[in-house]
Amino acid sequence: MYISNHGANIEYFAKKFNKKANEIIDFSSNINVFSPDIDYDAIFKHVKNNISKYPDINYNKLKESVSSIYNIDSSFIYVANGATEVLYDILSLDIFKNVGIFHPTFSEYERACNYFKKNAIELDINLFDNIDKIHFKTIKDNIFKNCELPDILIICNPNNPTGKIYKLEALLDFCKNNNIFLLVDETFIDFCYNDKYSLKRYISSYDNLIIINAITKFFAMTGARLGYCFCSSFEFIKLLNQVKKPWSVNILAESIAIELSKIDRNFYDSTKKYYTSEIERLYNKYIFLNNLDISLTNTCFFCIKFYNISVKKLQMDLLENKNMLVRVLDNYKNMDNNSIRIAIKDIENNDKIFLYIKKYLEDNINY
Repeated sequence: MYISNHGANIEYFAKKFNKKANEIIDFSSNINVFSPDIDYDAIFKHVKNNISKYPDINYNKLKESVSSIYNIDSSFIYVANGATEVLYDILSLDIFKNVGIFHPTFSEYERACNYFKKNAIELDINLFDNIDKIHFKTIKDNIFKNCELPDILIICNPNNPTGKIYKLEALLDFCKNNNIFLLVDETFIDFCYNDKYSLKRYISSYDNLIIINAITKFFAMTGARLGYCFCSSFEFIKLLNQVKKPWSVNILAESIAIELSKIDRNFYDSTKKYYTSEIERLYNKYIFLNNLDISLTNTCFFCIKFYNISVKKLQMDLLENKNMLVRVLDNYKNMDNNSIRIAIKDIENNDKIFLYIKKYLEDNINY
């Protein structure tokens, strides 16, 4: 049985607390509160007409759709059954033996390293708080001071679970000059006005750059399981295709991608406007609460560190009394384990959880 280190484990908590899964408000899952207006009739028709056929093993039409969504050359695109499968396919390659991972971050990076028996090099992402001021020598002397240089370096931007975003041009140049692949997970980058931080514009000119994304988070299509990476290295894409499982992406995911390539660009703007505004509103509420520190985020969730209370007890209390599930961050490296991650939902539920946390602090801390 797979033991999950992730959020969104609704069925487990519903069973544990004798609740119905659909009654629980899932603040542990970082999914867009908006859904794109796509033609589901066209999707159902496509599935009905093609369900008895194998998908195109080369996924040409699917890659064209992803190319249209992200304005990336389709020859630079690799598709798989979710971003996590893309990651596992990448780290299965023999060319990557030493893998640098910036912590705290998404646990599957290290889990994939362990699965393929790679040498995982633990690095501290907090060193990048002033990334715009870092130069080649600073990166070598500070970040890699006590360790060897990796074959591939992984960073999540904006980072999960902290929500911080980083300017990575200096790191990209450092990796290029030291023959290191840079893998950037941009799964959470589209929720706010983060265009200047995305490295997509460098794909054509840096063949050592790999960017991962998916329809999971921003398009709120978690169940469809479609992820992809972008890289302009022909040799790298060729190696990936050699390890790829045949037909790993199904007809449903393909048909959804085709429809997503047609959506109105207003969906992007309305999402960015909402999250940018809601982040500011919520941050200005939480910062006035005592006994916690909240990080200003650049995506669809907040990371909050608490003092003088147990976050595990807070999690259980929220679930038992308010049917709200938050993510406890007790299994992340380089992070205080008395922290939680709260997804940003609709305004009504955002206010409900804020007021409950405020009251919980007032009731459980003796000043």
